[in-house]
Amino acid sequence: STLRFHDLELDNPAGARVDADSLLLDGTLQLAQGSFDANGRQVVLVSDASGTARLGPVAPGASYAGALRVQRFVPAGATNWRGLSAPISTGTLAQWKQDFFTAGFPGSHAPSFDSPPGSGILWPSIRTYDESDPGPDMADGLEGPGHITDPFVVGRGYMAWCGDALLTTNEFVIDVRGTP
Repeated sequence: STLRFHDLELDNPAGARVDADSLLLDGTLQLAQGSFDANGRQVVLVSDASGTARLGPVAPGASYAGALRVQRFVPAGATNWRGLSAPISTGTLAQWKQDFFTAGFPGSHAPSFDSPPGSGILWPSIRTYDESDPGPDMADGLEGPGHITDPFVVGRGYMAWCGDALLTTNEFVIDVRGTP
């Protein structure tokens, strides 16, 4: 069975456990008191054209146990750089490889993608920024992943060139699953 809620709040010292096969949430999952136990079931923060769900602040005395699937809707339009972050503390970049084409680093769909073509200068489609790199070039500090199995880092910003074609894209959903 699948249950769908908009704005769900747990405010019970005894906690709550998910018994449905899937729990889909729109709006905010607010944990005020007690443990929210996913119980090995699929709990999804839904993102679509009408909005993106979120996990609100977790109050002292409240907790979340288990995995959470977090979605991010990408509208149709130009394939372009997208600012992403890791909403989970477990998982790797391989989860994004399931949702969009990756290139320019080991383990990606096209690990030897370079720019300009034939130059051998890799063009990673997922990048982070290292502020400690003081170089004068605007691209100094931009770093590609070492491998598709690199773990997500909570609080790190990522830039990802993503879409379903080189210049334009249909709408799609990026999702990750792990411990929030």
